[in-house]
Amino acid sequence: MTYQYWEVIQAMPAAEMTELMRRFEDLGIYGVWAPQLHWPPFATLAAAAMASTRLKLGTGIALAFSRSPMETALSALDLDRISSGRAVLGLGTSVRLFNERMHGVVYGKPVAHLREVVEIVRIIIERGHQGDLGRIDGAYHKLDLTGFKTGRKPVRNAIPIYLPALFQNTVDSPRRSPTDCSAILSGHSNGLPTKRRHSKRNWLARVARARSSTSIYGTT
Repeated sequence: MTYQYWEVIQAMPAAEMTELMRRFEDLGIYGVWAPQLHWPPFATLAAAAMASTRLKLGTGIALAFSRSPMETALSALDLDRISSGRAVLGLGTSVRLFNERMHGVVYGKPVAHLREVVEIVRIIIERGHQGDLGRIDGAYHKLDLTGFKTGRKPVRNAIPIYLPALFQNTVDSPRRSPTDCSAILSGHSNGLPTKRRHSKRNWLARVARARSSTSIYGTT
């Protein structure tokens, strides 16, 4: 199990972003997360990419259901190209009210829905340049990608996809389907009762031991 230091950023004027990214790199910070509460994270991270050379750039997290898997995949590919291969795609479900009332999208069974989105996003990222995707017939997304082709090979064969460790089913999801995610993003436990905090830590440690190739990243 590995730990790295990340910081959280939001949109800001270009001069301030440049100064902050320079400071983070001087301090040895591993990467920056741009969360999506209301504002999409991709533009903020693109600005951070232009102002840095080493920092990893993570959507921490981007809402998985409020945009199509196609748009999510293409946005991640753009960010990875702008940053020369430093993008990290964090995806999460958020809550039913936020999805259905504010974004007008189907929430459904969140873990199953998230798993489907991750699978489609990964396929488009890895094979979208080949033009052989065809039809995707999921429970939540039915896509006809016959003839679709991004037109250029991605910077990397794959972009890391992180899932939030807020619910045990979310962490268990990639264990059941190993291609689902590259790492677990462990959020704050401070609001949980002591017994549940200890339970979460023990459960994350068990998952890490079971999947030695998976990293767990905590926010400060």
